[in-house]
Amino acid sequence: MMSVEIYVQKESDTSYNMGRVIEVILNPEHQKEQMLILKTLDETIIYIPYEEITLYQIKPNLTDYIGKLFNFNIKGVMNNQIIGSGKLYQENQQEKLLQMIAKNPNKVFKAHVTVKKKYGVYLSIKGAGVFLKNYHYSKKPIRVCDELKVGDQIEVQLTKGLGKKIFAKPICCDETPYILKFDDFKPNQVVLGLVRTLKDDHLFVCIAPGVDAMSPYSPYFDVEEGDLVCFKIHQVREDGFIRGHMARNLTSAI
Repeated sequence: MMSVEIYVQKESDTSYNMGRVIEVILNPEHQKEQMLILKTLDETIIYIPYEEITLYQIKPNLTDYIGKLFNFNIKGVMNNQIIGSGKLYQENQQEKLLQMIAKNPNKVFKAHVTVKKKYGVYLSIKGAGVFLKNYHYSKKPIRVCDELKVGDQIEVQLTKGLGKKIFAKPICCDETPYILKFDDFKPNQVVLGLVRTLKDDHLFVCIAPGVDAMSPYSPYFDVEEGDLVCFKIHQVREDGFIRGHMARNLTSAI
């Protein structure tokens, strides 16, 4: 299970509602009955239901939260228990972040890695969640989850996606040279690549900086964005188009 919100907020940051997780209630058979139990600085007990923990599209492992500080907003009172919501807090922080981006699109933010996925990493900026995708991190066929660890700080600029999604781009890009370039590729070569994009009937694999090759794709294929694959080249055109097929998924073999 991937770690969630391992980065610990500072005790001195008193501008947000915050409590320390002192206990978790686990019930694998009934996920909705699971919750975090927090204690605030004034000894108030707050209950965070499972579905109110995070906006992230992941299934959090509650034991990862034990002993950590957790930001929340009060949602209400039920059965004489104060109910908090990390999701509501994160939504409010994201709204503030979107307003800041609208006023100054070039503003640089300091973000911390909170969750690692093979297709990118989730970052936290004062409680707001943003996402750094592999292809925004580097033009090379590498994964950001292999380069950064949970808790690392990175400077980023932000762009608004669909809805309230926020995407990050690092300020400092990887400038080290890469051994392969477009002119090095020939038909029948098998090269290492990183799956960038999945479409209905094809996918794109990054095989060098700025070089994406196309392969047939079916939903039945065992492949996801962020997978490392062996790619066999069939055609290299002068206009920069490369066609081939995914020979093997190295990620699923690990």
